[in-house]
Amino acid sequence: MSGVTPRTRTSLPRWESGLDDCLAGVAWTSTGDRLAALTVGGQLVVFTTWGERVWQSEAHPGGALSLSLSPCGGWLATGGCDGRVSVWEVRTGVQRAQFRSGNGWVERLAWCPRGDLLAVAVGRRLT
Repeated sequence: MSGVTPRTRTSLPRWESGLDDCLAGVAWTSTGDRLAALTVGGQLVVFTTWGERVWQSEAHPGGALSLSLSPCGGWLATGGCDGRVSVWEVRTGVQRAQFRSGNGWVERLAWCPRGDLLAVAVGRRLT
């Protein structure tokens, strides 16, 4: 423990931002310079470390349950209650792909550590 200086609660940067609905998920990029937030109503917002909104989108108007950032931090996947998965570019907010992963809610998403595969859980099915 030598050389470690404990940080008090008041020394950490703190900010908050109001969103339109309860959160379905939040995740930091691997570089720590962006924070993505997804509401259960399907609103997707990306913030800077200091709480400034970089971009936002109505990602899944019918509702959303899942969010996952790629290991490299460049891609963001979101899953909707309609079975759709969307892949977004974190820096720009451009939707790069959208596909249907079956009937039902996309409950969980997980990127492979290499960043080239995305696992999608819909009900009792994993794709």
